[in-house]
Amino acid sequence: MSETLHLHSKYDYGDHVRLSATFLDFNGDAADPDVDVILRVMAPNGAVNVYQYSLAQITRDGVGLYSYIQKVEQEGDWYYRFEGTDDPTAAAEYWFHVQDSVFF
Repeated sequence: MSETLHLHSKYDYGDHVRLSATFLDFNGDAADPDVDVILRVMAPNGAVNVYQYSLAQITRDGVGLYSYIQKVEQEGDWYYRFEGTDDPTAAAEYWFHVQDSVFF
């Protein structure tokens, strides 16, 4: 799995952050997982939300390309993990930071 994600990026409270993943087969070619794509997002308060492509919660942008738009309404470090189930099976974890705001 190759990731084009916001690793160590900083955002402002209220931003919409695009989380994306590229799934590759063993030849390095873009490929869709056979069963599903799962995204787990953990907010700074520790709450975890799980999203699935099969439930139309994640967007397929092309072969092997998936994304999700996360509105960030908590300051601190956010963590997320994309998982492909079955062929290709892959997972990757990343994080980004939402800066403190004097307004919220």
